[in-house]
Amino acid sequence: MPLSTNAQSNTIEGVSAGANINTGTENSLFGFESGKSIQSGRFNSFYGHLSGANTTSSSNSFYGKSSGSTNSTGSQNAFFGMASGAFNTIASNNAFFGFRSGLRNTRGGGNSFYGAFSGEENESGLINTFIGQAAGQKSKGSNNTMIGANSGSALISGNSNIMIGNSSAQRIEQGSGNIIIGYRTGYCSMMHTINNQLWIDNTCSNSTPLIYGEFDNNFVKINGTFEVTAGLSNPSDINLKNNFNQIDEEEVLDKISNLDIQQWTYKERPDELHIGATAQDFHAAFGLGADDKHISTIDADGVALAAIKALKKENDEFKKENEEFRKRNDVLKTLIQNLDNRIKSLENK
Repeated sequence: MPLSTNAQSNTIEGVSAGANINTGTENSLFGFESGKSIQSGRFNSFYGHLSGANTTSSSNSFYGKSSGSTNSTGSQNAFFGMASGAFNTIASNNAFFGFRSGLRNTRGGGNSFYGAFSGEENESGLINTFIGQAAGQKSKGSNNTMIGANSGSALISGNSNIMIGNSSAQRIEQGSGNIIIGYRTGYCSMMHTINNQLWIDNTCSNSTPLIYGEFDNNFVKINGTFEVTAGLSNPSDINLKNNFNQIDEEEVLDKISNLDIQQWTYKERPDELHIGATAQDFHAAFGLGADDKHISTIDADGVALAAIKALKKENDEFKKENEEFRKRNDVLKTLIQNLDNRIKSLENK
């Protein structure tokens, strides 16, 4: 029962519930020792054994045995489920829903955990959103979003990650700035650390997800066939370029003639035939691109255009020579015709 008649509009039921309330008003406390430390706190609603037992603050809603049981000054929290937010002390503006959700959170504010064991090990991480059973269970970082049962459940440290899908990134222990999307993507084997990567797939894929990217290198790889119905374009604005140099188109044509062009298949798609050079041979011949493992479509197109120009030049020269030969031939034909006519004229005399 309240110790002071200054406390107004409180509803209290349970042994030692609200035992120390003094000037606090408009609290609803139900259960053994629920809100037993409240003195001047207001607008709290605690339901369950030890719920909000040590709270001295206001505007909290704790439902379930031991929910928010050690909260001291944290305000505007909502904990629903047995032991949800049980170790919260000073953190505010958290929403934990589910058995042991946000269990060990002490100082981390602005978190939203939904699902049993979600965010269970978070202590001081800020502004995380975990949705699904065991989502972000071990995470101690900030600004992470994990949606789906067991998503990011093994991640211990790391910030600003997005992990979406049942069991997505379930076996990644550390990393920041990652986006991993799809059922069981990143689940195949334990990975200690990845940073600034993009993985999109719907199978247990670690090394070759359907879409792979590196945000710090502005690099994207499609591990499959990429089909474009409306055309594919590369930025080629002159205002984006510098270090211009003239090239010898005939030299490019000669290099192409010496380039080994073969038919081949990718090892992972043996039924899909292709024709072309290897990246190693292409890079050795022209020295273009970022490395000798890839052939940029820009460079392949540029080489093809240079070769076409060289062939056009050769064709124009051939046509010019052919025209000169034709003119000479016409002169010779005229001379021969005149000579033939002269001979016939002499024979008739």
